[in-house]
Amino acid sequence: MRRSLALLLIVCAVYGVVIYNLKYRVAHLESKLSATQRQVIAEKESIHILRAEISYVTRPDQIGKMASKYLQLSPIAVKQIYDVASIMPNMPYTVASNSRNRNLASNGVIALPVTMDLAAIGNDDVTQSPVAYDVQ
Repeated sequence: MRRSLALLLIVCAVYGVVIYNLKYRVAHLESKLSATQRQVIAEKESIHILRAEISYVTRPDQIGKMASKYLQLSPIAVKQIYDVASIMPNMPYTVASNSRNRNLASNGVIALPVTMDLAAIGNDDVTQSPVAYDVQ
């Protein structure tokens, strides 16, 4: 009977220590969980504020104010319009004709899409895929 009582006391002491450690470990994890939840709430609030700021900044009148302040744009002058062939004179170009261009031409819009002849350029890494330039 003494052995069983001693064994029972040892088992109870071990369980006590294990439950004690488990209690404080759970308390520590709960404090970390509450801190993480507070961080999540703070991040959600900051995201909400940033979305409000973005919606304010991306309003058309606000974009217009910023464009006039920072970009200093001016209307396009006639001397700024160039033909693609004059920009890259050594590249062979052909004018593509399709139904879209015919429809645009019938409506009074001149659209000349220009495509490069890749066979005349050569076969290197840059020109592996077809390239098409639309000049309008």
